[in-house]
Amino acid sequence: MKHRSEAPSAIRARFTASIGLGAMIALSASGQALAATTWTDPVGDALFHAPPYADLVAASADENAGTFEFTMTVAGSIPETPRLTPPGVVELRWVATLDLDPTTNPVGWPLAPGAPQSAQVGAPEGFIAVAWDGSAFSATWYDRRPLLSGGEVVAIPVPFEINGDTVHVWLDGALIDDPASFGVAFVTVALPVLPGNDGFRRFFDYFQPLYNPWP
Repeated sequence: MKHRSEAPSAIRARFTASIGLGAMIALSASGQALAATTWTDPVGDALFHAPPYADLVAASADENAGTFEFTMTVAGSIPETPRLTPPGVVELRWVATLDLDPTTNPVGWPLAPGAPQSAQVGAPEGFIAVAWDGSAFSATWYDRRPLLSGGEVVAIPVPFEINGDTVHVWLDGALIDDPASFGVAFVTVALPVLPGNDGFRRFFDYFQPLYNPWP
């Protein structure tokens, strides 16, 4: 089963109505080589009796002509309508979290004000979440950098594709100032009904170490 978004106008013109692996392969074959970094994770190590489609087994980060592709592979095919488990969960997320600047530490959403984790060292500058809310899939880039100057997190829809056990999501490099390097963490998350603390409340699975360098 495939779930696919349409590319927003922020993505550069070479993307047409929808994007898939075929487009990326064609670009690579034309001589625009991908700069890919890949990681693996053990099968069966997900927490809270998570279903196989929340058990991360591999991930990669690629860059091609100014667009980043993040790929997450899980232990089982993602259903057309995944179960929202455990009880009280309102959303499932497959997430790529980006540490764009190790010298900054945005404090705030998605963690509750005053929560100990909200002031943790190394808080990310943003994250991309492919989400299932019980009725539809979506993908969003959450830019946390405005928190550094008293602003609010900016949410921007981004193109994505789910193909069996693999999640692909694309991010225009201009949205993150075209970095030459960054740290990336891949996680699967259950989002429960907890007002004010609606981001990374329950981790199903994540890589060890959490952040890895790209490229």
